[in-house]
Amino acid sequence: MKRTIIISVFLIFCINCFAQNDSIINRLDEVVLHADKKLEKHSVGYKVITLSDSVILNNTESFTSLLRFNSPIYLKEYGAGGTSSASFRGTSASNTAVIWNGVNINSINNGQTGFNSLTVSLFDGINIRSGGGSIEYGSGAVGGTIHLNDKLLFTNEKLITNQVLASVGSFETYQGLYKFKLSHSKYAVNFGVSYNQSENDYPFLNSDLKNTNGSYQNLGVNASVAYQLTKTSKLKFYSANYLGERFFSGELPNPLSANDKYQDLSHRNLLIYTHEKSRFAQELKLGFLTQEYRYFDDSSKDIFSFGKSKRYLANYNLAYNMPEIKAKITSYSEYESVFGKTDRITEKNRQQFSQSIVYNQNIDNLVFLEAKFRKDYNTDYKVPFTYALGVKMKPLKAFFLRANGSKNYRVPTYNDLYWYWSR
Repeated sequence: MKRTIIISVFLIFCINCFAQNDSIINRLDEVVLHADKKLEKHSVGYKVITLSDSVILNNTESFTSLLRFNSPIYLKEYGAGGTSSASFRGTSASNTAVIWNGVNINSINNGQTGFNSLTVSLFDGINIRSGGGSIEYGSGAVGGTIHLNDKLLFTNEKLITNQVLASVGSFETYQGLYKFKLSHSKYAVNFGVSYNQSENDYPFLNSDLKNTNGSYQNLGVNASVAYQLTKTSKLKFYSANYLGERFFSGELPNPLSANDKYQDLSHRNLLIYTHEKSRFAQELKLGFLTQEYRYFDDSSKDIFSFGKSKRYLANYNLAYNMPEIKAKITSYSEYESVFGKTDRITEKNRQQFSQSIVYNQNIDNLVFLEAKFRKDYNTDYKVPFTYALGVKMKPLKAFFLRANGSKNYRVPTYNDLYWYWSR
């Protein structure tokens, strides 16, 4: 493992443009740390952990390190920069769903997310939810969900924020991060770029050998923009891009035998339109996501195995508030078309439509109830009807009880259905 970072530089520049000369002290409001509002409202009876941007910036080495020290998730990692998978509440890696701005981004090939292939420092907030009641986010979330959030905020006055972080460490380890935020009453813009690399050639204890095939490098670029169309409607666009290359370390007693490497490339694009008026709230999402990996058994040769996928999705959510009885009902309708292939699987197209209903009830601020129901229709197989129930009771101000239960399933991955096994 690499040593503690030697040099760390963290600069934050804030430029505030105000139309008046009022004292800034009178303009600062109390900052309250809370989970994503939509997630919090739909997590009755479940535990939600919130990681703020300050916590994220203190754990920029990797997503794995951030979760290991700030969550109950067990992560299996094969060295710095290597493959990293999660085990949430004793379940497998494919039973932990990773949600990016409301969209499940687990791989369609193996049903997992490699946590060292996510640039953690580019996100503004992370929520970790335990339990299997996240049926509105698709299948597989038996253990829990991890939510990656990009926050686009509107302010009365123009506000520009720049964040720069750079670090140098042992074994030629370098990290760099730049984040830019622009907010206004009519629009908001976020941009971030992160680069990490390391030779990772640490010596083995009680040996003259070094970790000779453990280097890695990755580049992440995120951009998002929001525009206030009217007082009741907004348009948002999110884009996240990642390019990484890592070599897999060898094992004792012959670590020099390792010569393989892995490359991965992903693009995620999401357009969201929201409209809220009176008792109704609507949200339309249009997404296009791609993933590609290449595995080289011998890094000196241009021969590799690969996997590619393309996802097109449309999601429409409609919520209706009933303030007279302190209740809310929400409908989630989603259509998804997926194209995937590997060097062993010819391109397959899977289409799926899902319909979910979520009902929330607040009884005198003492009992909170939530019921969820979901039905999927898939071109490859029959999907079971699923549901989730949650309850939270607060008999005393500083004391509460919660309980939950759910029926879950996991969609078979492309590897599960189509992988070619040679005899």
